[in-house]
Amino acid sequence: LMSMATTKKRLTVIGGGPVGLEVAVRAVKSGKWQVELLERGAPFANVRSWGHVKLFSNWSLNASAPGLEALTELGVAHPIPDAFPTGNQYCEAYLQHLWSWLVKNGATVRSHAYVVSISRGQLVKGDLKGRSNVPFRLLVCATTPEIEASDGSEEGEEELWCDAVVDASGSYGNRNWLGLGGAPAMGERKLAREIITGLPDVGKDPARFLGKTTLVVGSGYSAITFIAHLREAAVRE
Repeated sequence: LMSMATTKKRLTVIGGGPVGLEVAVRAVKSGKWQVELLERGAPFANVRSWGHVKLFSNWSLNASAPGLEALTELGVAHPIPDAFPTGNQYCEAYLQHLWSWLVKNGATVRSHAYVVSISRGQLVKGDLKGRSNVPFRLLVCATTPEIEASDGSEEGEEELWCDAVVDASGSYGNRNWLGLGGAPAMGERKLAREIITGLPDVGKDPARFLGKTTLVVGSGYSAITFIAHLREAAVRE
């Protein structure tokens, strides 16, 4: 194990989205942590998946003071505070610069690194005494297409040890089941590949939806946004 007496404690941030990047930037700026950020997929993949959608909050609510300081240090112009960016603009004007700043300032930033499990060293759940003094052990797997295709393979696995963990992996992509009580509906698992769980770009493929019946489950911002995009596509046609 690495010595616990190192100058800086080791922080692992799980998730390279907006929250994970902001946490990592703040930790590096504090000067107290050696930071490693692990992103399961490609950089900003979740945000890119809804990149065509405009945020309902403006830049002033989506860019932190430490983040803007990082942009200044890189010589990057700040976004207009009262403008409403799309997901793609959010990535290009802000998130990718935070990623670059972290790399430039000594953080370890990795994409395609999936955290399989987290434990407290050799301790198990019932070992309650002294847990706070035991470092975290992370089992991390490379998530390249080759590794993902070989189910159960131990290729690309490694152990990481750290003093603190921030789980910023988020909830996007972890949808709710459609059945009663939050359980799968009859036949839902079999049809899982036919169910769209994100925010598809209707404008890119209108023929997939127009002239057909689309069932939208949910009443939140994502559902309403998708319905609005359907309507806009129908009007254009």
